Amino acid sequence: MLKSFFFLCLLFLLTPLHAQLVNPSFEGKYQAANPNQQTFSSGAVLSGEIAKGWSDNSSWANVEIRYSKDDSNPHGGKSCQKITVLRGFAQFGQSIQFPSGILDASIWVRAEKPILVSLALRLAPAPYTTYGSTVAIIGTKWQKVSVQGDVPNPVSGYLLINAAGVGTIWLDDAYFHLAKSQIPQYKPIRLTPPPMPIPDTYFGLNVNHMHDGQGFLWPALRFGAYRTWDSGVIWPQVNPQKGVFNWSWLDRDVEQSQLHHAKFLFTLGQTPTWASSVSTSHGVYGNGFNMPPAKISYWDDFIRAVVTRYKGTIEAYEIWNEPDIPDFYDGTPASLAKLEQAAAPIIHSIDPKALVAIPPMSGNNSLSALGWLDAYLAAGGGKGCDVMAYHFYNYPAERDIPAMQAFKVILYKYGLEKKPIWITENGGNFQGDDIRAVDLLSREYLIDWAIGVQRMYLYAYDNNTYIGLDHYGQPGGAAVLDRSGVAYKEVRRWLLHSVMLACDRTDRGVWNCKLKRPGGIAWVVWSEAGDETFAIPSDWKVTKSWDLTGAIRPLNGRSIRISGTPILLMD
Repeated sequence: MLKSFFFLCLLFLLTPLHAQLVNPSFEGKYQAANPNQQTFSSGAVLSGEIAKGWSDNSSWANVEIRYSKDDSNPHGGKSCQKITVLRGFAQFGQSIQFPSGILDASIWVRAEKPILVSLALRLAPAPYTTYGSTVAIIGTKWQKVSVQGDVPNPVSGYLLINAAGVGTIWLDDAYFHLAKSQIPQYKPIRLTPPPMPIPDTYFGLNVNHMHDGQGFLWPALRFGAYRTWDSGVIWPQVNPQKGVFNWSWLDRDVEQSQLHHAKFLFTLGQTPTWASSVSTSHGVYGNGFNMPPAKISYWDDFIRAVVTRYKGTIEAYEIWNEPDIPDFYDGTPASLAKLEQAAAPIIHSIDPKALVAIPPMSGNNSLSALGWLDAYLAAGGGKGCDVMAYHFYNYPAERDIPAMQAFKVILYKYGLEKKPIWITENGGNFQGDDIRAVDLLSREYLIDWAIGVQRMYLYAYDNNTYIGLDHYGQPGGAAVLDRSGVAYKEVRRWLLHSVMLACDRTDRGVWNCKLKRPGGIAWVVWSEAGDETFAIPSDWKVTKSWDLTGAIRPLNGRSIRISGTPILLMD
């Protein structure tokens, strides 16, 4: 009996990990996509059949999807899963218990016409951490999409397939397993940074708490661009009743931005309850806030009042915030495009120098966000805008590279790829004293400039759960910088007025970004793979290191220990 027990244990340990994936070949009996004929509050419509073991993950959004079994042209076996998106996008996948370690997953996909598809290894519950994600343009022939992710601890995971936009895709022969090599594999990367000096306006901040609690006038850091989201000056707060305006907080913020030479970006949404088309809708900030206005004239009047008052002082206007999330906007992409089409001419006519930015999607390399953006631009959005705004929330920072590639695919489709790109939120779910927050924000500012971002607004200066830079609400209060706040100051000192000449990754995961600084040539170095000894190339004329605490030290020899925390080497 004891031998049998040990034999069963050994058999379990030797069983391939992909056996945890139920029905990877999409064979056998299929089940109803919406077995209880549920009516979704999101407006989602699901019909047809889904292969056993798999499930829809789109019903939270206003989508229409038809699932079916297809026996006509499978990649392997007798059948495959067909997914037809009639409205919105599709998220589909399977819950899996992720072990710790480096995981590999893949799936075969084809499409009726070219479409963006992603495959991701994601944490199942909130905050939906993405451990690995791959985006691919899928054509009419079967194509294998693969992803690798590093999972630090066993978790409840989700293998997520996402199709961005209207169209039909087929899925077959999925695979999920522990990678044969538990040593991370890196492909060499060579980025081409813009040739101009890095301006102060590249360094942006979101600030949340200047008007609540103990309050403070302005962040205790130098930065060149300020965004108003979550700062208490959205439309319902400025215009709480029809014809009634409370300008006090916005006046003060604009005044402070002028005193501190920071460009001002005002995010225009949400809708006041009195003006909302559905005043009972439960928006995250208040009833009716997440709906379009009942009359376009309400919106026009607000835009006209704001731009008239702040002509020449508010530099840019962002149409909405993350409209792909129903808590923020529960209208259609076409309805929001109409708001842009109304607002942009008003803004440009009153203040010709003012900029208008498209509403940024929630990002995180999510094709649901890109699908919403695609529908928005297809409805005429973006045509009146000067800036293409988007949000990144990727960890590690290097995942901003494929996220930008996917974003630009959509922009190219509508001829908007030459417009300036601003990332108006970026960050992660880490407290400011966490070394992961230090690594993330410093690498984001390096990587994002190298991939063509003209402004990057960190979220947020004073939000302790999203890379807060000071200890707001903690002992000592605001203006006491934490580790991330100090790192922000130092990376800005490294980069301000510098020209980034190159930014490359080796096949060992070691990055180096070459800078032409006002004081000479320098290099910023870090390792995605963790701690290692870095041999300084013989042609680098460097004698000192400068770390993100502000410490400058002489080099001892021609090698140095590096980690995921960038360090600058200079003469």
